[in-house]
Amino acid sequence: MFLALRELLFARCRFALMGVVIGLISVLVVILSGLSSGLVNDGVSGLKSLPVTSFAFNAGTMKDNAFSRSTVDA
Repeated sequence: MFLALRELLFARCRFALMGVVIGLISVLVVILSGLSSGLVNDGVSGLKSLPVTSFAFNAGTMKDNAFSRSTVDA
């Protein structure tokens, strides 16, 4: 315990730099998660705003998630 406290006293700058780096990484993760959730919401906002109760997709759509290429005959 004595060595840890002595290291904290004599190497304050090093520990401050490590704290700043960890803080910046956490801010970056928060910003990227917000950006990705916004992009996902923007991608499906057109489908969410349609006044319908159900959608019909082609049979193979669940495998590759190609909603834009899905066509259903009348």
